[in-house]
Amino acid sequence: MRGVPKKIIFILCISCLIAITTACDKSKSKSDEISHSASVVQQSQSAQRVASVDKAHVEKIEQNKIAVVRRAAEDGNAEAQELMCRNYVSGYGGTVDYHKAFSWCQKSADQGRAGAQYVLGWMYKYGLGVEKNDSQAASWFKKGADQGDLDAQCDLGSAYVKGRGVSKDVGHGMQLILASAEKGLPKAQYFMGAAYIHAVGVERDYRKAMGWNRKAAEQGYIDAQRVLGIAHQKGDGVEKDLVQAHKWLSLAGVENGDAKKRAKQLEQEMSAAQLQLAKEMALRWKSQRKVQN
Repeated sequence: MRGVPKKIIFILCISCLIAITTACDKSKSKSDEISHSASVVQQSQSAQRVASVDKAHVEKIEQNKIAVVRRAAEDGNAEAQELMCRNYVSGYGGTVDYHKAFSWCQKSADQGRAGAQYVLGWMYKYGLGVEKNDSQAASWFKKGADQGDLDAQCDLGSAYVKGRGVSKDVGHGMQLILASAEKGLPKAQYFMGAAYIHAVGVERDYRKAMGWNRKAAEQGYIDAQRVLGIAHQKGDGVEKDLVQAHKWLSLAGVENGDAKKRAKQLEQEMSAAQLQLAKEMALRWKSQRKVQN
């Protein structure tokens, strides 16, 4: 909200100055104190009105942006059509509507947008806005993967590993997932970690598993953070370290209930100094992520 923070801060500073002056000056009459209090209330109400108007203004701007994208999508722009699809999937600017999302995604995918082809495959995979169809999902994943979309490549690899919509081929599937992981896709990195834990297409190796999980965890992948936290708690594939364990579990716990519960239980085994250090490390990680993004 541009402009508003300064206005609000200015108003609040004036309010604080008035309150302090009133408290320190013992010679002021009761009527003066009442007058000053009324002024504070009026200024506070004014600040609330300004914030309310500004919020409505921002919402209007966002709606205007969506309207512009919609017009472009209706004119046949494939990128805009993909954006409309993703908006309806996420509920951005309105409500979630998988049927409308699928319609826009189909239009964009038919024009060759790799990202739309991935999302369309994802919708077929989970039956969102369309009847579930593993063959169609794999088909659209392949089209997106052929154009270099890493998400599509990873999900196509998963389809081959599990034999969903395609003939099962664990070796080929793992190659596709590894290629996406090496290019930095956190979902694929997490999948590689799981593969090394459960010996899927590779020999079981907890150190390699945690190496891949750490890469995904550093990028904010919640499931990987949870797994890495548990590994540090038990010493599986990594050094046993309660501080690191709590750091990763607490980070994952923002969205994952099990990780949050584990972090709370772990605190019973930690000293006050260890817990403080873990919290500081988690806060530092969040700050670094914020800067990077």
